[in-house]
Amino acid sequence: MELTHYVTLAAAADPEAVPPEVEAIIEAFATAIRTPMTFVIITMVFGSMLVPILVTLLWISTSTDRGQPIFILNVASILVGIGIATWSSYDSLYSILNPAMQVNKTANGVFAVVALLSPWIAELVLAYRLVAVFPPRRTPLWKLAAVFAYPVTIKCVRLGCMIAFWRVCFRETAHAANALVAAESLDWGKYPYSRAELFLQIFDNAYLSTVFIWKLNRSGQLFGQKHIQRVSLGAGVSFATRLKTLFWIAIGNFVIPVIFNIAIVIDIFVDPNYVLHASSLLLTDYYVSIIGVVFATVWSVSMSAEKPEPTVPIVRFQKTSKPSSTGLSNASRVGSSCDGEDPYGKARQWHSTEGVDSTDGAIPLEVFV
Repeated sequence: MELTHYVTLAAAADPEAVPPEVEAIIEAFATAIRTPMTFVIITMVFGSMLVPILVTLLWISTSTDRGQPIFILNVASILVGIGIATWSSYDSLYSILNPAMQVNKTANGVFAVVALLSPWIAELVLAYRLVAVFPPRRTPLWKLAAVFAYPVTIKCVRLGCMIAFWRVCFRETAHAANALVAAESLDWGKYPYSRAELFLQIFDNAYLSTVFIWKLNRSGQLFGQKHIQRVSLGAGVSFATRLKTLFWIAIGNFVIPVIFNIAIVIDIFVDPNYVLHASSLLLTDYYVSIIGVVFATVWSVSMSAEKPEPTVPIVRFQKTSKPSSTGLSNASRVGSSCDGEDPYGKARQWHSTEGVDSTDGAIPLEVFV
């Protein structure tokens, strides 16, 4: 306090009267807090954005919506993101205001584990949608093994890289005087584990998204004109709406995160000050991924809610080579099984009994959002 009071009085009387030793101390302190202050700004901005997003998601959802796995994953991602923002901001501000306090090694270690695992919650959305288009009850075992062997293997390797990095992190920061010194002393980009995890994350998300879109297109759910009649027109959701929804899902889940991951990898190799820049990109990538996934869900649900209830019952076409033995045509079946139909019930029924490979299968929008 006496040093601060002296510097303030000296600077007010004569700016050039500040001793060089004191000026060096001030410059060193400003340099030391620059990195944590950047993290505070990023986490506080994105964390505050998640609060109204969470309120909006809960406001527009129904009791049926809240039981869907995608909704649960979205809420979990938002809550973890808010928790990460609060924890990171408190830790950084406490270190800035109390630079002489000893760092809590246990708390910092737990934060490192939670921060590195939290993006996996958002990535589970991609994995769940891949399961939706390859339902285990309708897909042969060999096909399931062929589809999911790569993502399961690569996630195991990523987890191994994270565990190796955590061990290095705990060892390198064990003797740090405070959290600021710990953050500056951990040159995480030079370790092969962190670089390998970033590369594997790109390939992991690319595979999940590519196979998901490929399966939809192969099943006639996207751009196949000859199978366009297989898209269900229930719940007032048009085919164009489904395409727009899948587009926003792809943007939020895959395109933007991969762009950030590529930028992080490039920055690690070419930027000498990558600790600040790459870490800032990592935080931004994490929160943009959460917001992108939730935005796709909120947008699609609001689009469905704005559409009026259909006056014409759901029309489902079946491919048949012979007239039906009951004498009922497709037109005469209209309305026989659609009155009072719950679209989410159809989504659950499709997921458990039909699947994409069914001749009469049409993927409801609720499976994806």
